[in-house]
Amino acid sequence: MFNVECFPAFNYARSKHTAKLIDDEKGKRVLFESEDCELNFELLWTVDEVDESPAPKIDFRISLILQKLTTDIVDRQELGLLGPGAVALIKVMESQMVSLIFRTTMLSQ
Repeated sequence: MFNVECFPAFNYARSKHTAKLIDDEKGKRVLFESEDCELNFELLWTVDEVDESPAPKIDFRISLILQKLTTDIVDRQELGLLGPGAVALIKVMESQMVSLIFRTTMLSQ
């Protein structure tokens, strides 16, 4: 099992942002947007299936708290983060592979 946490900081953590889960014709993803920066980030994931085993469980959710490696739970504002993040617990089995893709596009696209 893998714990994934993604808490972006726009404009060197000076601009606020929003986060939402999207599931449309382009697939599932998390969209982070900052109007101040006219920029967005997408967090996508793909699954490479080698055999007929069940697909890995990937369940992203929007979170306002960050869990540090020490397992302490920290409010994002204590770290200077101005928006929510995305967290997931990914459970994979032998021979399964999950790729996380973090990309940026302009809001006008």
